[in-house]
Amino acid sequence: MKKINKGFKFLLVLSIFLSTGSTVFATPVTDLDGEGGQTAPIEVNSHIGGFDSTDPYAPDPLGPDDVPDPSHPTWLNITVPTTVLFQSAHVPTNLTSANFDIANNSGRGVDVFVNSFEHDTSSDDFDDIIASLDLVATGGVTNNTVELIDEGSITHSTPELLMTIARGTRPTGATTTTPTVATFNFDGELEELPTNVINPSFDLVLGFTVNGEY
Repeated sequence: MKKINKGFKFLLVLSIFLSTGSTVFATPVTDLDGEGGQTAPIEVNSHIGGFDSTDPYAPDPLGPDDVPDPSHPTWLNITVPTTVLFQSAHVPTNLTSANFDIANNSGRGVDVFVNSFEHDTSSDDFDDIIASLDLVATGGVTNNTVELIDEGSITHSTPELLMTIARGTRPTGATTTTPTVATFNFDGELEELPTNVINPSFDLVLGFTVNGEY
């Protein structure tokens, strides 16, 4: 497992691309309407030091124009697997896998996208072997199935939303966040079970963006 809290691309068996957004919270206001001489008490808070990406109560970091900075890399704090495996099942022509966790440790909700899925051409061919393969999400606020392979060819070509994971939970006054965990797994079918064992490999790139609603 790898814990991601920066906006970089990792070229791994399961590659991860992080992109960040921002969440803007409304500021309470007081209306003054009447004669001059009125007063308006204003509560002044501060945040000095680093930003805690796991804190749902932390303010948005400010950019050079003193507005929330959508490119700030620390808003996402996510733990993801770096290697996953699918395999033939007890039903010979079925493909299946374990459930793989994505833990959102962030103080913000996150949308998880399948950005790309490509065959590693240095590994075994799959064209006449794998009939279909899907990536299936469970446990998120929203869960989708993304088609990766159909009729022996990779069909995924543009980013598709796989799931939305709610922010981690932190009771008021607590100093640690309990991550919110969702899972994904592979599901598919073989054209037929090959005579010899084959091991095609693929590069899966997931994308993450902040979802302030959850």
